[in-house]
Amino acid sequence: MIPALQDYGLIVAMFFCPARPSEFQEAQSWLQKNRKRSINNNDDLRYYYEQRWTFGFAIMQHSWWVPRSGQPGFRVMPSTMQVNTNSMTEGWPTRLEDPGTSVSPIITDTLYHDGFITNLSLAWGGHPTKKADSGFQIQGGEAESISRGYADGHADLARRAKIVWRHFGNWTSFY
Repeated sequence: MIPALQDYGLIVAMFFCPARPSEFQEAQSWLQKNRKRSINNNDDLRYYYEQRWTFGFAIMQHSWWVPRSGQPGFRVMPSTMQVNTNSMTEGWPTRLEDPGTSVSPIITDTLYHDGFITNLSLAWGGHPTKKADSGFQIQGGEAESISRGYADGHADLARRAKIVWRHFGNWTSFY
């Protein structure tokens, strides 16, 4: 994902939420320890994400909400009924003309907890009000809000009262 986004002008700082500065500090410290330098560019960032975790995939500080079928071709699933989510009437957009483009976020700040829980106050990430460590790189607890981006190009800030769980698997994610 990082190499693909380089073509759109994304820089290192854009991969980290400014409401959780300890995550960027952790990445800097990790790279300094392992490569004896700071994160200077997207190649350093890609190395950090590829090497930081030993279980074969990178955990980013944002949640990318594009439900896929799991079948060859991984087509987008506009219905939320088959992907372990709370139901949303409009579903996720598959085209810019779909009703969900303005109401179903496609990217949010990461806000999650391991296992299946619905208690938001236990989740890590978002715009936290207290220190907490997920054991991975997502930091902070008791989120007061979360940033969300939509396929139609707008973004908003959801306050705690509007945040609910949206997906579960190994982890429960909120937005």
